[in-house]
Amino acid sequence: MATGNTLVELDEVTKRFGDLTAVGGVDFSVRKGEFFTLVGPSGCGKTTTLRMICGFEHPTEGEVRIDGRSMGSVPPEARDTNLVFQQLSLFPHMSVGENVGYGLAKSGVGADERSERVSEYLKLVDLDGFEDRNPTELSGGQQQRVALARALVNEPAVLLLDEPLSSLDRKLRKQMQVELRRIHKQTQGGFFYVTHDQEVAMTLSDRIAVMND
Repeated sequence: MATGNTLVELDEVTKRFGDLTAVGGVDFSVRKGEFFTLVGPSGCGKTTTLRMICGFEHPTEGEVRIDGRSMGSVPPEARDTNLVFQQLSLFPHMSVGENVGYGLAKSGVGADERSERVSEYLKLVDLDGFEDRNPTELSGGQQQRVALARALVNEPAVLLLDEPLSSLDRKLRKQMQVELRRIHKQTQGGFFYVTHDQEVAMTLSDRIAVMND
């Protein structure tokens, strides 16, 4: 049963692809403002679970709720979520500022407000003044920060992170873990993170759920 502090709730959620059960009877909730991590080995269904929260997949059975509302008929673009992938998918033909502000522009946010919010979120991720840079000029860690700013600038209720640090080297991964915790504390939003790395999960999370094969 959801409480007023519940942000995301999965109620006995199952996902089948033909005869294959990718996710079987998952049941958990994410609280408002917490950093929640779903950890498990490759193939356990954690990314499929994340995709059901954001609407890219639909449960075969059970229900996903965000802020108490059933997501059964809500398309991805209407959900109060944003997603950061392992592959960052920044637009190389756009500047950093245009990348970060892309979702705002699509939503009809005016140029002045868009510029202010882009600057605000680039400052949040320690890329103040990078608006006119091209993503190809940035390091891997800087590109990751651009992706975070782009996902956060719309101020979603929950930010979904699909192994976003796994392609970085160990030193940079450690640095980005510190950055993620700082950004989470400053935004005070809900973060839902999936990973196979138990060390990352223990470092980042307020709470952890474990998925098995």
